[in-house]
Amino acid sequence: LGEQFGLTWDAVDLKAGMIYIAETKSGRPRRVPLLDRSRTILGTLPRHIASPFVFHQPGAGKPYDRRTRPLETARKRAMISVLQWHDLRRTCGCRLLQGHGLDLYEVSKWLGHSNVTVTQKSYAFLAANQLLEKVQSEAAAQNPAHNTRI
Repeated sequence: LGEQFGLTWDAVDLKAGMIYIAETKSGRPRRVPLLDRSRTILGTLPRHIASPFVFHQPGAGKPYDRRTRPLETARKRAMISVLQWHDLRRTCGCRLLQGHGLDLYEVSKWLGHSNVTVTQKSYAFLAANQLLEKVQSEAAAQNPAHNTRI
């Protein structure tokens, strides 16, 4: 949350598709690649004439310190019972692993985890789900007439 709300336009390189984060929770700067969709969205955000912040309060241009109302509105519209800011980060990790084919090391670096073990613990459930799907798929292929889920 701090990295997002502290993000300034000088740290965003839309052309290269990269965000440079100097101050992180771990104290180590890092680069975060932008997916095409994120790059497009960032490219449409209005800039405040006197504020360097990407995400700023309307009018004053001051950075947000804690912005929960839009998240709460989105949660209600999506009919999700519980949604926290960190859930968005976890969703990103899942999509990078499953939809974009990144490995745990790459996702660890992307998310800024201190080491790959943190990433493994956070996303171990994905491996279990993939194993179950593979077993089910192989069972169905071996016996197509008896296509039942395990």
